[in-house]
Amino acid sequence: MTEIKAQAHASAANAPRPRPAARPLEQIYRLPPQALITPAEASAVAQISETALAVRRTKGEWPRYLKYGRLVRYRLGDVIRDPDAGDAP
Repeated sequence: MTEIKAQAHASAANAPRPRPAARPLEQIYRLPPQALITPAEASAVAQISETALAVRRTKGEWPRYLKYGRLVRYRLGDVIRDPDAGDAP
């Protein structure tokens, strides 16, 4: 009986977590600049793939990001800002 529970727990732990649906761009652009957006939303705003965002994140490049445990979030104002503008607000 415990083996069955262990298998059920292992399969539940390996199951993909549900991802929140990205908001429409019109709704995202109405948010204030300090609003936090998901990587999927940030990739839509920046018009680059989520993978490209992840690579930039590991290299410490634009845009700046925040981590809350496992969650990665971006400030809308940081994503909209031109990456060539430097760190100026």
